[in-house]
Amino acid sequence: MSHLSPQIVKDYLRYGVPDKKNGETLADLKRSSVFRPGKVADGHSLFLMVRRRALGFWIGQYRNGSSFNSTGLGSAAEVSPAAARRRWEDYRAARRNGTLHGALRDQLHGGVEGAGRAATGASTGAGSSHNREFGTAVVDYLVNHANEWGPKQLSQKRHLVETYLKPIAHMRCRRLTSADIAAVIRPVWTGTGSNRGTRLLGLIANTLGAEEVSPNPAAWITMRNHLSKDPAPKVPHASMSWKDVPTLWSKLAADDSPAARAFKLLTLCGTRADETLSADWREFDLDAKIWTIPAAHRKLKKVDKANPDNFHKVPLSDATIAVLGPKGQALVFKPSRGVKLGNDAFDNVFKPLGFIDPVQHKPATVHGMRSTLGDWGRDNKWSDDVVDCALAHKQVGTRASYFRATRFDERRELADAWAAYVTK
Repeated sequence: MSHLSPQIVKDYLRYGVPDKKNGETLADLKRSSVFRPGKVADGHSLFLMVRRRALGFWIGQYRNGSSFNSTGLGSAAEVSPAAARRRWEDYRAARRNGTLHGALRDQLHGGVEGAGRAATGASTGAGSSHNREFGTAVVDYLVNHANEWGPKQLSQKRHLVETYLKPIAHMRCRRLTSADIAAVIRPVWTGTGSNRGTRLLGLIANTLGAEEVSPNPAAWITMRNHLSKDPAPKVPHASMSWKDVPTLWSKLAADDSPAARAFKLLTLCGTRADETLSADWREFDLDAKIWTIPAAHRKLKKVDKANPDNFHKVPLSDATIAVLGPKGQALVFKPSRGVKLGNDAFDNVFKPLGFIDPVQHKPATVHGMRSTLGDWGRDNKWSDDVVDCALAHKQVGTRASYFRATRFDERRELADAWAAYVTK
């Protein structure tokens, strides 16, 4: 396989990725107004991911035991193909040699740390160890705490660092003011809550805390004078109407690929993508019609994932068991290549079907299928408690202390009724 050239990467970012399975070429996309996102292999498990026009990034994929993980290697607009290959080779070597934290530092080096040196013309290590440049401090913070986060969380934090923190990278930690920090955060601040702006502020505050800066200029008690205190509007994942799900099912009826069968399981059970893709035959009791999702596969904090009691039991309808196919070993949905299907497998199955969220008027998402099931349940007189238990929603506040019911028998009735509706 030949490597991607800088020009072809620019073309992919401008025109999109051709669907070669259907004989489409880049020339066809250049003549068309359609922009097609996609994934392009460069070789040795290095890929260019194109999300939308002018937005793409490099990822490297690797096996981690029985799972298939990836790591981000930078923006395609800023990292050349040759530089992405070097980063990927360094990362692979670090995994083999057990020096992964050093590789993480090297990947961030030249981004935030490099911005600091470019602005000052000096080494980032100069000065007091307790008044370092922020670029050096934030990289050290990520490296020192990398074991506390999963691959996706670490990748998100690296993206925040590389994308937003260069303007303050050269400044000494003890010289940073709340106004400096607000200037960086304000362009992405949408309000309080869980969002990009609050995650960025938290990263800055934690970094300055680790540097023993007191008072901390990024603390909310100070920053609330510079940023809006209103909660950020919550925008749900775009979801298709439950009235269209039987049509979706009929369109997928003839597709027996592992990705399509996995998507059908997700649709019938309302499970999350990773829970579905990680489904192992040992988790299924077909006689009792129960799927027990282990804590390690659920959306939980890292400490909760380590507790085997945090499992979730899913009742299985007859239609769901039929989707699973003949019982085998290990993973239920095995790809033709690699260890495990990636999340993009669902997008490849679902997005081409063109379902639209009737409220947001946006293309429906895979995660939105959970909302679709929830909407159907509530519109058909199922209680919120039963629907929330079926979707394994986390309980918060006082309710979390007192509501411990699983409503399993009622959830089985819901699962059977939903399957009957979907497959009618």
